[in-house]
Amino acid sequence: MIEGWLLDVHQNASGTGMIAWVIDEQGMPHACSVDWNPVIHVHAPLRELDRLEHWLMQPELRQRFGIERMDSTRARLDLESERGVDVLEIEVGRHSQVRALAEHIEARGDFHRYKLYSVDAHVAQRFLNEHSCIPFQRVQWSNADGRLEPLTVAASLDTFPPFHVAKLEMEFAAGQGMPSLGDAVECIRLETVHEPGFSPPPTTHSFVFDRTAYASIADMLSAFQSALQAMDPDVLLTAGGDQRWFPWLVEQSEVHGRSLALGRTAESLQQSTHQRTIHSYGQTRHRHGSFFLNGRLHLDLKNSFIVNEGGLAGLFELAQHSRQSAQIISRLSPGSVISAIQMRVAMDDGVLVPWKKNRPEDTKSALDLLQADRGGLYLDSRPGVHASVIELDFASLFPSIIATRNISPETLNCSCCQPASSGVASGVVPLHPDAAAQEFRDRAVRSRFGHGLFPLSNEKALSVPGLNMHTCGRTHGFLGRVVAPIIERRRELKRQRQRKGDAYDLRQNALKWLLVTCFGYTGYRNARFGRIEAHEAICAWSRDLLLRTIEAAQADGWDVLHAIVDCVWLSDLNGRSPDQQRADAEAFARRISDEVGIPLEFEAHYAFIAFLPSRMHGSGSLTKYWAFDGTDYKVRG
Repeated sequence: MIEGWLLDVHQNASGTGMIAWVIDEQGMPHACSVDWNPVIHVHAPLRELDRLEHWLMQPELRQRFGIERMDSTRARLDLESERGVDVLEIEVGRHSQVRALAEHIEARGDFHRYKLYSVDAHVAQRFLNEHSCIPFQRVQWSNADGRLEPLTVAASLDTFPPFHVAKLEMEFAAGQGMPSLGDAVECIRLETVHEPGFSPPPTTHSFVFDRTAYASIADMLSAFQSALQAMDPDVLLTAGGDQRWFPWLVEQSEVHGRSLALGRTAESLQQSTHQRTIHSYGQTRHRHGSFFLNGRLHLDLKNSFIVNEGGLAGLFELAQHSRQSAQIISRLSPGSVISAIQMRVAMDDGVLVPWKKNRPEDTKSALDLLQADRGGLYLDSRPGVHASVIELDFASLFPSIIATRNISPETLNCSCCQPASSGVASGVVPLHPDAAAQEFRDRAVRSRFGHGLFPLSNEKALSVPGLNMHTCGRTHGFLGRVVAPIIERRRELKRQRQRKGDAYDLRQNALKWLLVTCFGYTGYRNARFGRIEAHEAICAWSRDLLLRTIEAAQADGWDVLHAIVDCVWLSDLNGRSPDQQRADAEAFARRISDEVGIPLEFEAHYAFIAFLPSRMHGSGSLTKYWAFDGTDYKVRG
């Protein structure tokens, strides 16, 4: 029996099982073998499924793809369905063949007869989800039956396990032109570091390997490998490991005929994912291949937006939310992390994750499209310098709209509800996830059901402002259950932070980027749980909320100098003192927060602010201004 903190999971060397790395109380690593295989699901008419199963029974196919078993089971295929349907479940013993098998089945069905599910969720995430384990959680592994079980409900909210973190640096001789694998190394440094949020290491190590001190590169690499094994860090930080350093190490180890292992197994260092070139928003970018290490985490700061924004603390926070390996999460974009969290929630709900989205946009008239296809509301700023200006911001406006207005693909224009003619506010969902869950339990007790045969009037169903849409009053939306815990978690971390850059600040900053991207993913054409109507409904609600805020501010004696999507800049019209202005603005923000169910926060009271005119038309520019709050300057644009 082994107990400790779960560091990482990955496939075993043969690709037929999983290895869980557990760090015990003494800091010793343990490679725990777990017998587990991924499955894929196929949906089609029963006759087609029988034909597919008979075809896959052929020995050559079973051997090629490592098919262990095939069973008929029932599962939910989408968020709208409440009942399961018959699907074929295929267990794949060779993990690397999951996608190849899916492509083979798709081609067998002429690319339209079979719908495939559970194909591209990463095996590490699926393994952790099926075992109810979270990265860096206290777990227990039994060597008798090879079971991995959590010992705690969740990982610690305040501190991370006492992992040993080391930093690797490599210096190359300055050459001409672009860096290449042929450049000469001058120095390798390896030292213990203390990251915010982690306990100080009980012992520290520092090694320097100067090229001039060794007879050959081979001797230098041998000394470096021995020092790394003696140091035995749990986390290895680099700033160019994927791009230059590790490819150079692989090149030199091959040139000198020596195996170089930087993980905790004897496996030689090798590239884990292929490099590729991508085209995004008119730009061509090169993404370097990743180097994952077995038994320790390799995090490349130059190949990780998340680590740069949130540090190790922020990365570990996101790994816990997504139940995904930290090495994998570190190389993903915030949007991909949101997608991983959505997959995790879907798996918790028992909904199969589709391989390829095939949901088209709803048919609309030209007038409906004209009204719906709009963004957020803004008021042009008034160019010039203004004194004593107050800025109020809605906190996480778009994610909060998703949660409080119950916007999700399965709740929009549901067949079970129609909005009541009176009372919109009664249907607003509490922002706190626990309160929201209780709200829908209460609704389930009180509501009558039409079973989707015909819509019933429901006072909790919300009409989308200005659009011919409504959201369900009895089903708690999937997207709301994804974003609400993130919003609440970030609010709690912001409350606990003591200074900028501490562990709490890093963790909330990492969560901020998830909330920034989650709105865009509702309308992204390839998002598995996206729907363009959800995107349109969110924008409609944002316009309505900002307009209500502007009108209420004007009624309270404020002049609205500028407004853009989720924030307003107010100037006093009633001759109040600066202290009274601040007090009244804070009271106004609290009142609006209570009315709309989304926090409107007091951002700043500027001694003066300058809105700049546009160079093209001379009227106010939307995002170009500078301001002084009495202590610091704020410059935008």
